[in-house]
Amino acid sequence: MAIVQPRLVKLPDGTPLWVRSAQPGDEAALIALREDLVVSNPFQVSSPRDTWTVEVARQKIASASREPGHLWLVASPSEAPGDGIVGAIHFRNGERDRIAHHGTFGIGNLAAWRGRGVGTILIEGLLDWAA
Repeated sequence: MAIVQPRLVKLPDGTPLWVRSAQPGDEAALIALREDLVVSNPFQVSSPRDTWTVEVARQKIASASREPGHLWLVASPSEAPGDGIVGAIHFRNGERDRIAHHGTFGIGNLAAWRGRGVGTILIEGLLDWAA
């Protein structure tokens, strides 16, 4: 299973954040993050018409937790599920044996948290897991 132990980190400005795997209870916070990305990031590939329901988010969390080559990390001021996710990174490896060592990821932060190092700590968490 692609689940990491929660880790408390500090941003360069000293703000503490938890980096942990997405888990049940995070659905609403992940939907809010996604909605913020759609309206605030002109490079976001999703449009406002591409909405998620709680059930879609629940299925994505379950898949990321179950599949060994998938990882969904979130950055949150609290270790508790659903408490204000400010950023997330989602990695998926190749689905065929010969490309299982390849993968892609998407990353995003709430507009108010950009430029503070959240993306860096999420990528470091992904690299630590990959190692």
